[in-house]
Amino acid sequence: MGEKVDFFIKYNIHLDFKEFFTEEYITKIENFLDNLEGEKIEFVPKREDIFKVFNVSISSIHILIMGMDPYRQKNVATGLAFEVLYDNWDHKEINSSLKNILKLLYYSYENKIKNIDYIRDDINQNKFLINKPDKLFKLWKESGVFLINSALTTILNKSGSHLQFWNEIIENLITYISTKNPNIIYFLWGKNAQNFEKQIKFGTIYKSNHPAICGNLSNKNDFMNSKCFFHTKDLINWRGL
Repeated sequence: MGEKVDFFIKYNIHLDFKEFFTEEYITKIENFLDNLEGEKIEFVPKREDIFKVFNVSISSIHILIMGMDPYRQKNVATGLAFEVLYDNWDHKEINSSLKNILKLLYYSYENKIKNIDYIRDDINQNKFLINKPDKLFKLWKESGVFLINSALTTILNKSGSHLQFWNEIIENLITYISTKNPNIIYFLWGKNAQNFEKQIKFGTIYKSNHPAICGNLSNKNDFMNSKCFFHTKDLINWRGL
């Protein structure tokens, strides 16, 4: 019991997850991380950020967005899926997924499909109001958006390296959350996220292709055809305003 209490305090995990993080899981996870550190294998995000998403009550979750694994570059992954700490939308490191998420947000609020440069100009001219990337995802989290990756860690510069370790844990997590709160809406973007659909016992599901690859509007599953933001903008202020 002491190890479990220490784990929850160490990572600031909400007590709603006390039945999920069993002593067996805690030992398995901590040994895995200890071994990586002992073998001098660098991984992301930082250890203290791995469980950042778990510091909220399950009853407060309105939307669950499933990512794949953390950004593989050093000092980029934060512990929240898709989050980056760039202070503007013009930042050169904004990746294709974030650009397309921004494009779908713009379409959902403005009813216009525009290229990223057009949208950035509208943002810079205050024609389209949206918070900065380093603020937006935090505000989503505070509003009840649970940004979880299907792997909570990855080896530095090696995508997908820890997917196998985390797979069963995240599968059981989705079942646990959907059972505890049957009213959650799930955004499953891409095949990897959709592999977890069978774990969702209750709730509404929006499925589409992954935002990393989109733009074929003739494909009904294209990310830009998704109504996930449009149908939930009364529930979540997706612009973070």
